[in-house]
Amino acid sequence: MLKPELCEESIRILRGSSPEEAQARASEVGRSAEHEYCNASGETVRWRFVTVLEIQDLGVEELVDGVEVYSRLFKDNPQAG
Repeated sequence: MLKPELCEESIRILRGSSPEEAQARASEVGRSAEHEYCNASGETVRWRFVTVLEIQDLGVEELVDGVEVYSRLFKDNPQAG
């Protein structure tokens, strides 16, 4: 029986002198995080890199403590309209 897939979306800060360099670096970082292990149920769990969804220029030369790089708005109770 196939188990549903669990996916992770992560946001990383990388340096690149061009969007193409940043894209290549992001793919490299993603591929380097691939791994597999045996879980408590004896099943093999595989983390695989799929794709880089987006590259964004943060527009700053130097990152300083407390700079916001991601924010998401969501409802605490999805049933509430």
